[in-house]
Amino acid sequence: MYTHVSLVREYFLHTHVFILYARIHYNLFYAINLSERSFCGVAVSEPMSQLSAGQQSLHKYSERSSRELTAEQSEVVNHRLQPGEVIKVMAFAGTGKTTTLLRFTALNPNMSFLYCVYNKSVQEHAATIFPCNVKCRTFHSLAHGSRGDPVAVGWKYVAKRGSVNSYHISQCVKAPKGLSLFIFSRCILQTVEKFIASCDDEFLDEHIPTTIRRRRNEEVTPEEHAAQVRRLNDPKYRVDILKEAAYVWKKMIDTRDKDIRMSDDGYLKLFQLSKPEIRGYDCLLVDEAQDLTPAIISLVTCQACAKIFVGDTHQQIYGFRGATNALEQISANRIFHLTESFRFGPEIAYVSACTLSVLKNVWRQTLIGSPHTGRLDGNEVGQVAIIARMNITLFDEMVKIIRSGASLKLGFAGGIQKYDFDMYLDINNLRRGRNSEITHKFIKSWKSFDSLVKFAEKTDNVSLMNKIKICQKYEDLPKLIEKIRSMHSKDLSHADIVFSTAHKSKGLEFDTVKLTDDYLGQEEEDRHSWSPEETSPSLRPTDVEEGNILYVAVTRAKKSIILTRALAKLLKDAGEHFVYPSVEHSEMSGGICSVCQLHNPYPPLHLQSLSLKVTGQSMFTAGMVCVNCSSVTLPFLHTWSQ
Repeated sequence: MYTHVSLVREYFLHTHVFILYARIHYNLFYAINLSERSFCGVAVSEPMSQLSAGQQSLHKYSERSSRELTAEQSEVVNHRLQPGEVIKVMAFAGTGKTTTLLRFTALNPNMSFLYCVYNKSVQEHAATIFPCNVKCRTFHSLAHGSRGDPVAVGWKYVAKRGSVNSYHISQCVKAPKGLSLFIFSRCILQTVEKFIASCDDEFLDEHIPTTIRRRRNEEVTPEEHAAQVRRLNDPKYRVDILKEAAYVWKKMIDTRDKDIRMSDDGYLKLFQLSKPEIRGYDCLLVDEAQDLTPAIISLVTCQACAKIFVGDTHQQIYGFRGATNALEQISANRIFHLTESFRFGPEIAYVSACTLSVLKNVWRQTLIGSPHTGRLDGNEVGQVAIIARMNITLFDEMVKIIRSGASLKLGFAGGIQKYDFDMYLDINNLRRGRNSEITHKFIKSWKSFDSLVKFAEKTDNVSLMNKIKICQKYEDLPKLIEKIRSMHSKDLSHADIVFSTAHKSKGLEFDTVKLTDDYLGQEEEDRHSWSPEETSPSLRPTDVEEGNILYVAVTRAKKSIILTRALAKLLKDAGEHFVYPSVEHSEMSGGICSVCQLHNPYPPLHLQSLSLKVTGQSMFTAGMVCVNCSSVTLPFLHTWSQ
């Protein structure tokens, strides 16, 4: 039998009302959802106690473990797990998945659990809050082990651990005639990385990339680069690529070889290839399952014990390291859903839902907010987090704050040491010819700034290139960094503004989130001001992951989101017109339409526009919308008013 919410969802999925006005669709769905919660007799969880803004959600959710769970959480917690059973919990952002796991393990004290996660900081927090029948580990720690461990392998590579890049590979291989050495080396690197992330036992043709992105300032022309890539797809060259990739892998796993280092994911791959049996546990709890590589999926699924995979399929943002969406790939005996977010109210949940519907065509499951109020008008509430897609954009935002002269305390998600300011200064010293003042080992190894730039370009090292660009852009870089450090607050709760990239913000939450305009693959030159009259283009991110990154950033907000130009366009694509129906007439407007600025009549049921700011720019002025403008904006509402 359909529930009230299911009926409403099915109705709107088969009609086009949401295209006319997305907010009406969402508000009605949200209202009936609240009604159904009451009807089911499950109390809505109380708002979480106020902890320091910006702490890991894992820690914060543990505060609610003694309170009443939602119907969705209770269904998971009360499930009687069978030996060898596989469970999937599909959880939207902020829906209390960690609380659910805490209660599940606490209610099963006779079972032993191994909580596995990719991120070290999440593992450390988990170790402090889970009951004693849960052991918390990262996948890399399982693979690394300690000296003499008969199963683990990572400890053997302590002396040669490090990253592998195409420059080092180019020193060990010889390109076939007709191929550029650096393009060939980059292709080999991507092939090795694809193999390491895969569940395969040997190198296969499918590990070879079909294309190689052209670098900026590449020595060869775009036409020649395209010709080189076409040659890579020639069968005779692909044989050479697989042969050389296997050779590089052989050098990686050789503990005596010093030419090619062993990456952390490399020894994790070796661990997976050994097909280890993880003993002593009744169930594996796999958190953030959407970020698993096929190698880790293979490692986990081959275990005989029961397994519970938990995650948000829309927060899969680590594709660059070979992660795939395990939640969609793994077969399960039972699937549960968590859709009610405790982090924010319906306003922010609405923006998040629109992000998913426009970018990923997600309609079957809708993210629902808790009964908290939220703001979308561009006004700040409490602590502000500036979340950027790229570090170079984030540094520009820091400079704006510094040069504004505002007396503020600045925080940095993950700690200020994660933002490599010392490396910025050493690159700047190299550029200025002050080599004796350089302390960073890698930067010190270069004799000139030009040679470092060429290395960054040839290896397509985007992170290093962005640091170089910052050094070139700001002549007063040392003074800026000194000022940033002087304004830094170690305790995020004392910071007025917190800086973060979307990736570093994952698992965190803030009162107000201000997004920068570098999401969805937008280049800097494409970021121009937008007016309400501008036609909203169809936003097509370069891949699904770009949409996920925006979703992660949006869902960090608890009370307010300051929209960007791109996000405002996205809401327009979803059917949002930044107006709302009203029967009240504002005397303040003097009868002047806020859209056309003319004195026109108003129907009994008319529209009022919102006051809205987009990244500091005033977009709309609050006021009534006349009959003519209403008929253009929302023709169906004009018809109803008659």
